[in-house]
Amino acid sequence: MKGVDCKVQETQAVMNICSFREYLRADIELNQAWDSAAEHAKRPHFPASPHDSPAKEFERLLAAQRAWVTFRDAHCAATTGPREDGGSMWPLLNNGCLTQLTRKRTKQLREYVEPNN
Repeated sequence: MKGVDCKVQETQAVMNICSFREYLRADIELNQAWDSAAEHAKRPHFPASPHDSPAKEFERLLAAQRAWVTFRDAHCAATTGPREDGGSMWPLLNNGCLTQLTRKRTKQLREYVEPNN
């Protein structure tokens, strides 16, 4: 994978590798956004609700993130179909789906931390 130049994508194999790299970059950004959102959820907010706590807010956020991961994977599986039926282009399509949804979730998590941006 090291010797692959993603500026020149002339074969399906290279396109698949490059799309996976793109997904990995998106996943790194998602994890960074998650770390910020998790820390944000754990901090007390003012005015604080007497019926809520940072622990409960974090639990809700964690449940939402776990549900989102399940949704993302199921959605991309539904969109791209089974790998064995997808041919050589399947990794490119699946990676594209994963990347697109991961970037959208990253944006949502960033907006959770900074709602006015």
